[in-house]
Amino acid sequence: MTRCDCKAKIVVHKNGSDRWEVKTFVEAHSHNLMSPSKVHCLRSHRHFTDSHKVVMDNMRKAGIGTAKVLNFFTNEAGGPEKMGFIDEDARNALKLQRHDKHGKSAQELLLYFQNKQRNDDNFTYAIQIDNECRLTSCFWADNISKIDYEAFGDVVCFDTTYKTNEFDMPFGPFVGVNHHKQSILFGAGLLFGETIEDFEWLFQSWLQAMGGKLPKAIITDQDPAIAAAIASVFPNTEHRLCMWHIVQKLPEKLGKVINENPSFNNDWRNCVYMCDEEAEFDALWDVNDTTE
Repeated sequence: MTRCDCKAKIVVHKNGSDRWEVKTFVEAHSHNLMSPSKVHCLRSHRHFTDSHKVVMDNMRKAGIGTAKVLNFFTNEAGGPEKMGFIDEDARNALKLQRHDKHGKSAQELLLYFQNKQRNDDNFTYAIQIDNECRLTSCFWADNISKIDYEAFGDVVCFDTTYKTNEFDMPFGPFVGVNHHKQSILFGAGLLFGETIEDFEWLFQSWLQAMGGKLPKAIITDQDPAIAAAIASVFPNTEHRLCMWHIVQKLPEKLGKVINENPSFNNDWRNCVYMCDEEAEFDALWDVNDTTE
C-alpha cells in the first residue's frame, strides 16, 4: 500500500453464528505479483523464531561457522524456500546476539589494551563504536610488530578467513615474512562486518600505527570490499591476489578443462611457479594452452 497504493485486499468478519464471512474482496493488484519461487523472500512470509535463535546460538557456541549453520537450516527444511526466513534474517539475529554480549567483553578488552599500553609505551590500539557507543571493531599492534614492519614491511598479507571467536567477528591479521622465512605479525584487528567502510577504518588505523609507511605490495583474497578499501587507503600499493585462494577456485572455474586434460594441473603449476617474468609466463602459457 505504501509503495504503489495497491488496493487489493480481503476483509473477513465473524457473524453471530460463529461463522466467518467475507465482507470485502478486491482482487486487482496495481503491480506484478511475486513468482512462487521467490515468494519466501517477502518480509511478510519470513519469521525467524526464538527456537531458530536458540539452535543457531548453540551451534555457534559449538564452534560451527555461520555458513554451515545456514546450510543446516536449509537442509533441515528441505530447501531455502521452505526455511521460513532468508540468510539475512539469521545474520541480523546473530548480530543482535553479538551486540547483547559485547558490553562486558568490550569493557574487558578495553581494560586489557589499557594495561598493555601502560607496560609498553609503543603499544597501539584503536576501537570503533557505533551510534549507541557500543564497540564494533578494534585494532592493535605492539612494539615488536612495528619494529618488524620497519624492517620487513615491503610485502604484507591480509586475510579475514578466520572467524572462530565467540562473536563470529572476522579476524584480520597483517602478516609478513622475515629473513628466516618465518611469518611475522604486523598488527591485527577484529571487525564487526566486512564492508568497505570496515576495511577502510582498519587499514587507516594500521597505517597510522605504522607511522604512515605504505607497503610496496599487499596480498589478499578476492573480496571486492577489501579491494575497494585498498584502492582508497593504499592507492600507490600493488594489490595482488593470494595464490591459495586462486588455487581453490580452479575446480570451480576450470573443472571441465581439468577433467579433459589430465596434464593441465602440472602445466598450470609450471606456468605459475616456474616463471619469474611476465613474458616468460605468457610464452609458457601459450605453449601449454589447452583451453581452446
